[in-house]
Amino acid sequence: MNTLQSILFAVLLPASLFASEHMPDGVKVTRDRVPETQGVQSWSITSPYQEGTNKVEVLLPSDFDPSQHYPVVYCLPVNAGTKGDWGHPLKEAKRNHLADMYQAIFVCPSFALLPWYGNNPENPRIRENDHILKAVIPFVESHYPVKKNHNYLIGFSKSAIGALSVFFRQEHPFAKVAVFENWYGNPSKKQWEKWGFKTCYGTRANLTLYNPQDVVAKYAKQFSGGPVRVTVLGGGPGRRIGVEKLMKQLRKAGIPHFEIWERGMGHRWTSGWLPLAVSSLFTNTESPSIVSGH
Repeated sequence: MNTLQSILFAVLLPASLFASEHMPDGVKVTRDRVPETQGVQSWSITSPYQEGTNKVEVLLPSDFDPSQHYPVVYCLPVNAGTKGDWGHPLKEAKRNHLADMYQAIFVCPSFALLPWYGNNPENPRIRENDHILKAVIPFVESHYPVKKNHNYLIGFSKSAIGALSVFFRQEHPFAKVAVFENWYGNPSKKQWEKWGFKTCYGTRANLTLYNPQDVVAKYAKQFSGGPVRVTVLGGGPGRRIGVEKLMKQLRKAGIPHFEIWERGMGHRWTSGWLPLAVSSLFTNTESPSIVSGH
């Protein structure tokens, strides 16, 4: 970003904070003076869908021009807050120069609790799905020059539930989705109680509204026979049963997709899969399923 662009952006962006007509009721944002993650813009956001104040981090191209419009890649975290044991998606995107390479804005929201990306009908303050759709996305679209209908989703492990459910339900028009090492199936009793499923979803019946195997089956006809809009990536070592089951379900439903296997990619943001995922999102193709990298 050159000096003139920096000055223009500094003038225009704070002004947009007062454009309340573009923000839903109860959603407020303020710019953080010192970001927790180096090299990104950080915002504090409050919404009716989450307890307390949470972060939205934004990575811009180094030559960002506020007069231009950009696609947005939403990276959903696997941990509460902005830091976790599996790495940070925006740090990895920055390390690989992905915002510059694709001239795209990368966004990562944080959540008050360990996110499984549902709406708990018994607790209005545990609605992670609504927080993304009704708070984070409206904020980004009202504060940054985004390209209409060029939103993309990336999920990893548990956040693949969020990415797949939001994409297939199409409550917001996302163009494509990519997931790595996705969760798949119904949690055991222990997992339901101890891993945060119950806190997030409230009931098992409610889980079916977001669980990938249910959501893909319910909305398959809308995506079968169309262009490639889904990427599923698997790593290793060893079998990745959830990944295999999702790929099989997509094939059976006739949903065109990319399948990418690379056994050297471990279960973390930093293992090399993120550049592959982003590349697949920005690939224009009408071809059927493609399998590579076994």
